Amino acid sequence: MLMAMAAMPAIGHAMQDAAPAAPAPAPATSTIQQLFEQSTQATEAADYPRALEILTALEGRVVRNPRSLAIVRVRKAMVLAELSRWVEARDLLNQAAPALPRDDASLSTDRYRAAYTLGRVSMGDLDYVGALAHFSAALAEAEGPAARIQALLGQAQAGTFVDPAEALKAAEAANVIAVADPKMFDKASLAHIDLIRGRALLNLGQFDPAEKLFARAVKQQGGLTTKVDFDDLVTRSDASIAAMLAGHRDTARNYLVYTGAGRMPQQDFTQGADMALPRCGEDGVQPDDYAVVEFGISDSGAVSYARPVYGSRPGPSALAFARAVRDWSWRPDDVKNIPALFRFVTRLELRCSTAEGGPSMLAGPTKALGDWLEARRVPGPVLDNVPMTRQRALLLQQAN
Repeated sequence: MLMAMAAMPAIGHAMQDAAPAAPAPAPATSTIQQLFEQSTQATEAADYPRALEILTALEGRVVRNPRSLAIVRVRKAMVLAELSRWVEARDLLNQAAPALPRDDASLSTDRYRAAYTLGRVSMGDLDYVGALAHFSAALAEAEGPAARIQALLGQAQAGTFVDPAEALKAAEAANVIAVADPKMFDKASLAHIDLIRGRALLNLGQFDPAEKLFARAVKQQGGLTTKVDFDDLVTRSDASIAAMLAGHRDTARNYLVYTGAGRMPQQDFTQGADMALPRCGEDGVQPDDYAVVEFGISDSGAVSYARPVYGSRPGPSALAFARAVRDWSWRPDDVKNIPALFRFVTRLELRCSTAEGGPSMLAGPTKALGDWLEARRVPGPVLDNVPMTRQRALLLQQAN
């Protein structure tokens, strides 16, 4: 069943067509400190291509200083991770991490960044066990409440599909830190924490508590309106899943209305696609298992990222569905007919298959929801006018 579509832009390749024009090269006369500051500014502005260019230039300038080189490479790897260039990011971190001595207290922040980024890279590879270990290493280096919360939420996100009970503990620990200093964290940050707590509860089968947390997150983001940003869309999708599983079908459908689900024009995007499902009985997937997987589609037709959202059985079974989705593809000409918002992110409920082939069962529910919306003349949501640089910044918060 089509659970929800349209949330936030996918990491990396799906964003390349909207990237700004190639930036001018960094002036050769810039000092090392100036380059470092410029790279920081570009990263904070989510102008990752520019940050990568500056850091590459900086890497060449400090190549004879192992300590400085390691620091620069960690920051460069963080940018590569934002661009979904996971292999390059991992290779760079494997070079940099050994050059950050653990007995040097001044490098604690850099060790934290390296471990946290390795966690993100592992999640991009759908290696959630490895990610959990890296986030735990990051937590050991975390200084200050914000860093601790970030590491704990990383543990919770990875752990949700490894050990959801432990994941919930990590998410609750992050929430305790946040509510202890309410002036430090805004409503958007608190909503993000509630989302991760809710997803752990969802995957533990505690649907009612999860729905309440998602509903609170929706309110923290301004409530159900037709003008939404990417955070709103992700939250409403989560809320619709929890409400559906809790048996509150009307509430679930109401949330779906405000995500844009069921509004695919021109054609069913599953047509003409290579969308093989996991085989029942393989990779630990049982015939009764199903999962909700989120993914994006690049202009080339390849999947730019995939991640599990919910699995019917607690544990890693949902990861098998996400790995299958990661191998899906579309013909480039067909991708052009899919609205950009739906290419950026889509969520589908999937079941295993006894034969190869795409999930043809999706066409009926998709059309049914679209017809329901049209019959009631429900207006579609209007995306807030968020600049591309801000969209990329939102990914750092949502797509770890």
